Amino acid sequence: ICEKYKTKFFVKKFETKKKASENTISIQMAARDLRYEWFYDLADKNKFDYIVTAHHFHDSIETVLLNISRGTGISGLKGISKKQNRTIRPLLNFTKNDIVDFAKKNKIEFREDVSNNDEKYKRNKIRKSIIPDFQSLNSGFIESMQTTIKNFQSAEKIYLHFIENEKKRCTTYSDGILKIDISLLTKSIEPKTVLFEIIKEYGFIDINSVFEVIDAESGKTFSSKNHFLIKDRNDICISKLIKNRTIEISKANNYIEDPIKLSLELVDKFKLVEDKNKSVAFLNYDKLQFPLTLRNWKEGDWFIPSGMKGKKKLSDYFVDNKFSLIEKKRCFVLCSNTDIVWIVGHRIDERYKFVDGEEKAYICRIK
Repeated sequence: ICEKYKTKFFVKKFETKKKASENTISIQMAARDLRYEWFYDLADKNKFDYIVTAHHFHDSIETVLLNISRGTGISGLKGISKKQNRTIRPLLNFTKNDIVDFAKKNKIEFREDVSNNDEKYKRNKIRKSIIPDFQSLNSGFIESMQTTIKNFQSAEKIYLHFIENEKKRCTTYSDGILKIDISLLTKSIEPKTVLFEIIKEYGFIDINSVFEVIDAESGKTFSSKNHFLIKDRNDICISKLIKNRTIEISKANNYIEDPIKLSLELVDKFKLVEDKNKSVAFLNYDKLQFPLTLRNWKEGDWFIPSGMKGKKKLSDYFVDNKFSLIEKKRCFVLCSNTDIVWIVGHRIDERYKFVDGEEKAYICRIK
């Protein structure tokens, strides 16, 4: 057919069983993931605008029934989306019978995959056994499902509109931290559902355990693949996962990308201009011992806050400056030998700050 219409034809084989085993998923799910990865790769390489699939309305019914069997929210009842990113499905309004009849009438050759008859696959069992049972109860089952799915699609729009308004009402986002105000959340008509819709975007799916932190003491923490969640006073806070890191900074380094983006600059004959921006540290270069160390803070750490004479434990500094639990968790320190020279983004050590009249300034900026 592609030769007849002078159209490019692409083919690829996958190690589907290996993918399924490595990711602990079904063969069908593994095959689907591999297919779409390849489709999008082809689209990028060939600058295709869309990926067009031949899903029809029976596929949508199967998806709804499959989701019901697994347990689902309202989004799982709306069937297959007509458009999802660059994937479009123009045949979703048509039933399988519509398509088969059209193909026969217009003498279009087609083939059916032999695996479609194997009921060891859940979707096939739904297609060959469960849907016929529904049709025996209601001969107009397919038409009824068309109406039902449209109703669920409309209901989902209302639901998502409600959720979006609730998110705006009870969350704030600043400096990489999402804060959910518990007092505002609990005033919602469905606080547990709203909380789930907020946290699932960050990989948290155990809503029962997370919801229990509302009445728990501060400090309860959960981790997902890329984020952590912590109860802090009257807020539930979410931020990117912070791993314990220690990196060395040599004199040659002028930029650090991870764990914090820092620009590093040596300026000779520097003239200090008063700058209250805490994201910049002006240090006395001649007092620094390289390589410097950037690391997470730890219990027992102390420094001499700029403008003061005595030592202060970081834990006490955090209390005095009302650091949240998440701010403490995210705190890094810059060290010269064993001395802390800067609580990054907060305060410089008195011994290492640059003052007018000194020659060389070492300037660290959070980017």
